[in-house]
Amino acid sequence: MAAQELFNVATENYQKARQLVAKMNDVVGQVRSDFNPKAGYLKLDIIVQYTLLEVALADGKFLPIEGEFIDKITDTFDVINLFDNVPRGMNWQWFANNRSFNDIKNTIGNLRKMAQEHMQDFASMFAIVDAAYPDYDILAELLKYLGLIAGAFTRIDGSHDESEVKIASAVTEQYLVRPWLDMMHRVRK
Repeated sequence: MAAQELFNVATENYQKARQLVAKMNDVVGQVRSDFNPKAGYLKLDIIVQYTLLEVALADGKFLPIEGEFIDKITDTFDVINLFDNVPRGMNWQWFANNRSFNDIKNTIGNLRKMAQEHMQDFASMFAIVDAAYPDYDILAELLKYLGLIAGAFTRIDGSHDESEVKIASAVTEQYLVRPWLDMMHRVRK
């Protein structure tokens, strides 16, 4: 598949993930009047971008096409804006073109803790909705979309590296799936 086709697959699945978040936002909004639905979209964008950034590092290089993909995939938020030391207007493609791999790796490493906290918040927020609908596996649907996004991304550089797939799975398992299932377990007790 050509790069544009892979990006189209990822974008289509990102939009499906956003639609799923919209449904969960509606449910949470009915229960909590103080709930801001933008939080769900923001955290989804952090999940997608952070996962793809970790995947990009897996093969030991960060290519401009990977940076461009990450820059363009999300609608609500760009994690690069979380850094005080990154000039406004810079993006991941610029990083790929103008920074060493070690600098990029360190920058993404600085993002890790905060991104993981946002992923866990997202899991806590929406696992409660998942627990309320036992006949509808929201987590499985979300993971399907995230997997298809990551799968397209792993091929964007013209090759397919199994270590990239393992990284995407490990990131979502540790920082999204575990907290999600833990929250569902606590809610169902």
